[in-house]
Amino acid sequence: MARKPKGGDDMEMQNAAKTLMANIRFMSVDNPIRSLVFTSSIPNEGKSTVTCNVARAIASSGMRVCLVECDMRNRTLAGMLGVRSPGGLYSVLSDTMPLQQAIVSTNTANMFLLDAEPHIPTPADILASTRFAALAHKLEPMLDSVIFATPPVRLLVDPPVVSTHADAVLLVAEPPPFGFHDFRLAHQTF
Repeated sequence: MARKPKGGDDMEMQNAAKTLMANIRFMSVDNPIRSLVFTSSIPNEGKSTVTCNVARAIASSGMRVCLVECDMRNRTLAGMLGVRSPGGLYSVLSDTMPLQQAIVSTNTANMFLLDAEPHIPTPADILASTRFAALAHKLEPMLDSVIFATPPVRLLVDPPVVSTHADAVLLVAEPPPFGFHDFRLAHQTF
């Protein structure tokens, strides 16, 4: 499921997101996947679009889902979702704002966002902290699903660091330009 082409069909994108969501559900029947890391290999492969659409598909099925913006260098989710928060990930981790105040509702029922503040120094260290680990484990019982949106894995160490706190990792890759559309779901259980 790549980025939506200009003039593309919203219904087609929604159906692709629902299919991906169903595939995720059936990957591990004995141990349901509740937390996911979304990443890409390089920038501009459609990771944020896919992430938002899968979250919408989860929410539309009646489950409560929270997107956690972990790309502190290039935040995109809040803009895509049209929401603002008085604080975010760093505010929660530094105890300057309670988690319940930092998580905001989106225009989609059952879908929430924990944004990240801009210009935070050393994001990888923050994501590798014991406070982030505690937050990740605190979110899971509060929600049906948690999605961590990370920067591209080829550029930064952030995705592998965050993946230690998730059930699965999904790598979003743009299909080759010659028209071959082979979408594979990469799955790794930790």
